[in-house]
Amino acid sequence: MQRNAIVGLIGMTALLFGASAALALEGDNPTDIIAAQIRAQGYTCDNPKGATRDPDLSQGEDTGWILDCGDATYKVKLVPDMAATVKKIDKNDKTQDQKN
Repeated sequence: MQRNAIVGLIGMTALLFGASAALALEGDNPTDIIAAQIRAQGYTCDNPKGATRDPDLSQGEDTGWILDCGDATYKVKLVPDMAATVKKIDKNDKTQDQKN
């Protein structure tokens, strides 16, 4: 029973954070917001350098971004009320990692 409560709490936190990040993108610095989102999901982004909107990854309310963290670059798809989809991009443009 405690496990279900913990899983539910984690899920609600992810949903609230995702919704907040998506809404905040309209007026705040997307680089810092997206970097905070992927750090909350376990990725490293200590020194975010910039975020560029990716129209190929964006669809409807989902927004796609290329996030440059200095030592790593990620494709990030923000989906309202869900955790972001993150793909680490290799220098040779190969995807190495994906988490939901």
